[in-house]
Amino acid sequence: MIKDGDGKAERVFGEIQRYLEESKAPIKFERGDIIVRSRGYRLKPYQVFINARDYGKNLQVS
Repeated sequence: MIKDGDGKAERVFGEIQRYLEESKAPIKFERGDIIVRSRGYRLKPYQVFINARDYGKNLQVS
C-alpha cells in the first residue's frame, strides 16, 4: 500500500521497468507481466505478475 498514491500506477510500472533495465538482469519486461529468462542458469523461465490499483486515495501494489 502506497499512502496517497492514487493515480500513480503508471509511474510505479515505469520505475519498475527502469530498474529492471538498469540491472542488466536476464529479464524481459512486457506490459502486464515480467518474464524472467534464464541465461546459463538452472532456472526455468517463469512469470512475475505485478498489479497496481487505486484503493481510495492510496495505491495498492501486489
